[in-house]
Amino acid sequence: MGQLVRNAWRVGRDRAHHRPTLLRLRPAYSAGLVHGTVGELAAERFDGPLLLLSGSEDAVWPSGEMAEAVVARRGNGADRHVRFAGAGHLVRLAVLPTDAQWTGGIALGGDRADQAAAQRAAITEVTEFLSAATAAVPSRG
Repeated sequence: MGQLVRNAWRVGRDRAHHRPTLLRLRPAYSAGLVHGTVGELAAERFDGPLLLLSGSEDAVWPSGEMAEAVVARRGNGADRHVRFAGAGHLVRLAVLPTDAQWTGGIALGGDRADQAAAQRAAITEVTEFLSAATAAVPSRG
């Protein structure tokens, strides 16, 4: 809530300087983890292997820590977490723009070049993970 008030005071100045007034959500999510108010995700109940991609500079939530917790709770040796150094929140499969640092007034974090590199690398990570996961599935024929 404090952030919303501070942002309301800065919005005019930020507009004058052609920069966004950004809401940074990560502190709230981090506090939730510390206080145990962030629970299990529905994805954790999925029977197949999971690939989790995160950016080390995610400004929305502590995605790396959350992904590691999911992998640890599941205990599935086929699960994989890839953390991209310098990338922010939106690690997508090379969807343009590859270097967005914010959207809709919410800070996403990450360095532009690292974000773009992570999104390019995510294509390889996803392709290799899916190849390995589908090779392990017996064919029905």
